[in-house]
Amino acid sequence: MSDFVKQFINDKYKQIDIWKESDKSKIVLAYDESDRQVYVIKYLKNKDVPYQELKKIDDRILPRIYYIFDGDEEIILVEEYICGITLNELIEQKKYISDEEIQDILVQLCKGLKNLHQRDIIHRDINLNNIMLTNDGIVKLVDFDTVRIFKYDQNFDTTYLGTKGFAPPEQYGFSQTDARTDIYALGMTIKKLQPKSNLLQKIITKATQLDPENRYQYVEEILNEIEDEYKFEQKQNKLTLKQIEIMLNDKFNLFEIPMPVQEKDYPFDFNKIPFYTPISMVDDLDYESVEEAQKAMIEDFENNVFSLMKEYIKDILETYKIYQLKKYYTYYENEQNYYFKVNKEIERIINLMVKRFKLDLPEYLKHFNYVPSFTRLSGKQDEQMYHLWQLKHLEETNYVEEIRREFIDRILAYDAERFFIYVTQYLKKDINLEELTIVDDKTNEEKKVYHFNFDTLEQCFFEELLKSTEFIIKDNPFVQEDVEGVLVKYYLPELKEALKAKTNEIMTFLKEYN
Repeated sequence: MSDFVKQFINDKYKQIDIWKESDKSKIVLAYDESDRQVYVIKYLKNKDVPYQELKKIDDRILPRIYYIFDGDEEIILVEEYICGITLNELIEQKKYISDEEIQDILVQLCKGLKNLHQRDIIHRDINLNNIMLTNDGIVKLVDFDTVRIFKYDQNFDTTYLGTKGFAPPEQYGFSQTDARTDIYALGMTIKKLQPKSNLLQKIITKATQLDPENRYQYVEEILNEIEDEYKFEQKQNKLTLKQIEIMLNDKFNLFEIPMPVQEKDYPFDFNKIPFYTPISMVDDLDYESVEEAQKAMIEDFENNVFSLMKEYIKDILETYKIYQLKKYYTYYENEQNYYFKVNKEIERIINLMVKRFKLDLPEYLKHFNYVPSFTRLSGKQDEQMYHLWQLKHLEETNYVEEIRREFIDRILAYDAERFFIYVTQYLKKDINLEELTIVDDKTNEEKKVYHFNFDTLEQCFFEELLKSTEFIIKDNPFVQEDVEGVLVKYYLPELKEALKAKTNEIMTFLKEYN
């Protein structure tokens, strides 16, 4: 591969993390500053995979391939970064997956595989870890390292690949793999999701037959089976508008918003806290001995920093409080925002109902964009409502004293001198000593003078203070209860009213146009 290509990759993308590295591949997460997007870059030794064919396929089930650089020894791919969770992770987290959701996953996979199989492309490694569900409910099929193109004049695969428990017998050398191989793995994957419906059980049974001749021959047959079942249910069960309204209300009433888990990423970092520290005068004065300069520095540090420990702890707690409040006091359309994620979950419920009962709704009715009233305030309103978001426990609990006591007990430093010993002897930090040669104005003789700068001492002090704050505050259940209390008291009632309004909006449309 030319140096030009490698230089292009290095210049365009900034590496964030290495996801996977082995003799055969290297996968990294990278950031493009020009468009502010995250990408996945793969360095692969396997050149047998038809990536050029995959790049041509426009199907949302496939991760989009933006660039392919084909070199002598490896291929470099720049792919779409998928924000979501694998089906295996869903199972490990013991997340409940309804039959409607499982059927939706199956339909999306079948439609995507149909697109692949029509081009004679076989995935050969469909399993729980290679299927992702994005935050907006889109299914993504990933990891195409085992893909091959079906060869009509070949009886067996040249290499035997696949995942145990999902791969059918033909992947172990009994015959050539084809579309039915993916159908078997698809059936085993759906089986792991433990569906209850007779339709899904029936599909699993047929899809996972050991003899390929007894399976579905094409994924279109699975889609037809599901479509026929829909038609049968519609014929047998013509739902009245009242029944639809009841079911909508039931779905919304059963929906429980997930209470936020206290974040683990709070930046207890010296560089991210706005400390207003004093300017030391010690380094502006000259002392005739190192001992005198050190003594003066410790006294200066004691008076201007160490004795003000409680005030600095209050600054840290205030910053922590603001950090917590910003997450729940603002609304913006981003996957990290709590209220936006709730809205997306409700949209998912609406769309499942639309698919389940073939409701002909316009797009605007499928969207749910509720913004809580307390996140849109400004000016005087903001000041009047801000008290709702004060973290009561932080306000009422004397964490200042708890943090101070933890600091002193942990490092055994109850004054500036003891802290100096801790920094120099335990942390092995060098305090900045400057030695100068000056000329005495009276005697005209040269002499050495000394002075210290306590910046290093000061930084160590704040870093240790942050550690103590983190120990006392992080994962604190009472702070978590503060956030939950506000959500339960103010957000939930508003959300319930918004869901009622959405139900009425949908029903008004159905009554008028159906």
